[in-house]
Amino acid sequence: MTGIVAVFDSREALLRAMAGAKAEHSTIVTAFSPAYDVEILAAADVPRSAIPSWTLAAGVMGAILGLVLTVMTVRQWPTLMLGGKPLIAVPPFLIIAVELTILFAVCATMAGFFVAGRRMQRTARTAYDPSLSGERFGVIVACPSNRASATGELMTRHGAVTWRVV
Repeated sequence: MTGIVAVFDSREALLRAMAGAKAEHSTIVTAFSPAYDVEILAAADVPRSAIPSWTLAAGVMGAILGLVLTVMTVRQWPTLMLGGKPLIAVPPFLIIAVELTILFAVCATMAGFFVAGRRMQRTARTAYDPSLSGERFGVIVACPSNRASATGELMTRHGAVTWRVV
């Protein structure tokens, strides 16, 4: 599998080229733009990250573990003198549960960033052009090597200034 990097002067030309590539059943690897653009992300079919799920699961696990640990610690010493207060009281235990929720969620988020960054494809690094962060737009399209020139011509028909094989 090879890739085509196409550079465009306008956002509309990029969106047309991405739609044309999808119509030809080519895979869009990534798109470049000078600023964040929701339409370009939607056209590139950027997959959603699993990191929010990691954060939620770890936060719930931290809250449960915080409550279980505090209850088990109090149950281990039932002869504590608390001046008539109940041994297992919810308000002081919630403080520990909230702290462990935050701790576990942050640790899982950081681990998720490292795992996702490690698994990320590095094809965009070799194809990047500094003009793409200034005033131009770009796209990387994966295609079979025998269709590279046809895909490049498709990009040119849709308004690409230049294209090259990566």
